[in-house]
Amino acid sequence: MAENTEKIIYNLDACALITLESFYPQDLFPKVWEKLDKLLKDGKAYLVEEVFREIEKRDDAVHKWLKPRKAYAVRIQSQEAWLKAQGILTNHQGLVDINATQTSADPFVIADSVCNDSVVVTREDRAPSNAKRPKIPNITDIYKVRCICGQYYATEFFRENGWTFS
Repeated sequence: MAENTEKIIYNLDACALITLESFYPQDLFPKVWEKLDKLLKDGKAYLVEEVFREIEKRDDAVHKWLKPRKAYAVRIQSQEAWLKAQGILTNHQGLVDINATQTSADPFVIADSVCNDSVVVTREDRAPSNAKRPKIPNITDIYKVRCICGQYYATEFFRENGWTFS
């Protein structure tokens, strides 16, 4: 049974969309993508600009699907969220690999949800408490931000929104 999702707004991480395409490709599961598009259009889901940039670099099916939806799907972060992201980076330095060649939207996803009381949706699992590099769910726990995450994130997300496919 879906819980009341009237006031819930979802903040989508790049890996949530990329994994969704892997397990529910658009050509085989068009209804999944139609329902996601409706959530985006209705303002009940979004992604931060930094997530869009990560996806844009891939130039894959997710990017091709998302590009014409950018105007209503992508949220530009507020100054407050940018400052919060800086604080998250300072306080949780292992969140981002400083030696990586690609940038990470993770602190921006978390910061935006902290500032806007949205629910993070990510494929990431929580890292063990002794891990050198925390994952998004570890940091959302610290900031008391709800996070739909892990291996079964899509199932939980579908159920919560009352999506069924027959």
